[in-house]
Amino acid sequence: MSNRIGGTLRKLQRSYLIPKSIRTRMLRMAGIDINDAIVSPGLHIGPDVRVRIEPKAYINAGCFFDDAGEIHIGEYVHLGPGVTLVTTDHKIGAAKKRAGTPFSGTIRIEKGSWLGARSVVFSGVTIAEGCIVGAGAIVTKSTEPHGVYVGAPARRIRDLPV
Repeated sequence: MSNRIGGTLRKLQRSYLIPKSIRTRMLRMAGIDINDAIVSPGLHIGPDVRVRIEPKAYINAGCFFDDAGEIHIGEYVHLGPGVTLVTTDHKIGAAKKRAGTPFSGTIRIEKGSWLGARSVVFSGVTIAEGCIVGAGAIVTKSTEPHGVYVGAPARRIRDLPV
């Protein structure tokens, strides 16, 4: 499928007027591997992103997946409304232009994790299995399994039972 058609399908699926079953088919046709995940309206996926969403995951309304890296969302992961996954970063440039050469990295959200509303995960980060990321948290470094992470930058505040 051409990138243009895939891009059109990615844009159309964002509509709240599109039923879930059609949205799922549109995402698959656009090259997104979503298994039997539930994807709510308003998901923005950049043109070059490579996304794999494992079974039983839930992507809430208004999430944003940046456009250059790979994103892997594990089984039973829950993304709250407005979660942003940023796969692109820049090297620090000279004084006249601080946003230097761009580069991308993979984001992994492992099995059973839950990211709260409007949380942000940056390039190269892995959210370990069974973590909770609090609403509005900014995750700049990979997490350890079964913990609660909050703040900007996110820090572990509590262990969770396994």
